[in-house]
Amino acid sequence: MTKLVRYEQARQALCESAEHRQELIDGINAARKARIELASAAVGVLRKHETIERWREVGDGALALQEEAMSWAAINRPKGRRYNVAWSLLAAHWPKLAEIGKASRSHAIWLASEWTTITEWLHTLPNRERLRINHPAAIRRRYDAAAHPKEPRRADASRAADAAYEDLRAEIERLKHELARALAEIERLRGASAWRGTQRRRAEMRNGL
Repeated sequence: MTKLVRYEQARQALCESAEHRQELIDGINAARKARIELASAAVGVLRKHETIERWREVGDGALALQEEAMSWAAINRPKGRRYNVAWSLLAAHWPKLAEIGKASRSHAIWLASEWTTITEWLHTLPNRERLRINHPAAIRRRYDAAAHPKEPRRADASRAADAAYEDLRAEIERLKHELARALAEIERLRGASAWRGTQRRRAEMRNGL
């Protein structure tokens, strides 16, 4: 089966039965699928306890999802209409990964790809500072600043403002993730409440007969 044929199947699967979509998912390489499954589970852990190790697992799984989407779309770069179709199909099967914002996914993929280098650098930091940074966006900003120091051109106050801005951006990404999780939980509770209401009304009707 050629890659273009797989892409056409993926595109059609978006509009076809769940059984057809499942057949395509089942055809994914077992090792790659295991990476994606682990990442999906790690997202749930991040909701309660954020650690750099869980973010690495998320990044590795997101990278595997990206690689599979590129394979289906028969392209070498993660962009374009064909890639978006393939990624959407795959992400629908692992919705927890889709909850992670695009920027956070990108930083997590970077963290997983550069894991050995980043962990070596992290161990050069004081313990207190190392334990304080967990989000990949914050890690990337600090690593880039250490690996590629710039010549001092601005006042300390200006540099501090830039650092605070980047920290806020990382916090915004984290809050977006929390909001998406909260909205999903609200929808779940609404669905459960509607079902209970329907069951109660049916019981009342039966009792009234």
